[in-house]
Amino acid sequence: MIKAYFITNKHSDWIATFDNEEIYEVCWPHLEKLAKKQRMELSESCEMDDREEFFEWLENCPVDYNVDQTDDDGDNEIKVIGFVVPKEGKYRESINVKIAWGSDRDENNIEDYWFDTKEEYYAFMKGVDASNGWMAYDTIGDGETFETVEEWRKYHGKD
Repeated sequence: MIKAYFITNKHSDWIATFDNEEIYEVCWPHLEKLAKKQRMELSESCEMDDREEFFEWLENCPVDYNVDQTDDDGDNEIKVIGFVVPKEGKYRESINVKIAWGSDRDENNIEDYWFDTKEEYYAFMKGVDASNGWMAYDTIGDGETFETVEEWRKYHGKD
C-alpha cells in the first residue's frame, strides 16, 4: 500500500492511498503537478498490509513450506500453508545447543534447542543456570562444555 502526501516544511496532508503500484505510477505525475500548483511537494510512504507482511516473513522463515492454492469455493482467497523440513542452510545462521538434562546421564534426556540471536540464547541459558541445583545438566555444541554428543558419551562412560 502506498500513501501519497502533499508536504511543506511545516505540515503534510494525506492525499491518496494506492493499493497497487501500477495505478500509483500513472497518478504520480498528475499529483506532482497539483502539489507544485499548491506550492507543496509530493511525498510517499509505503506500508505493508498484514498479508504482505506475512508473506515477507514467510520468505525468511527457516523452514520450507508448501502452499495449496486450491480454490474450493471460487472466492480466489484460499491458501493453505503447510510447514515442512528445515530449509537447507537456514539453521547454520542460528545458534544451536543440546542439553543433556538430569544427573542420571541418560542419552534420551538430551534435548535440542535453536535460537535466532545470541540474546535469546543467553536468556535461555540464564534460566537453565537458575534451575541448576535441582537437577544436573551438561551443554553440548560449539563452544559448550562438550562439543559433541560422542564427547559427552565418552566423558560419562556411555560409549
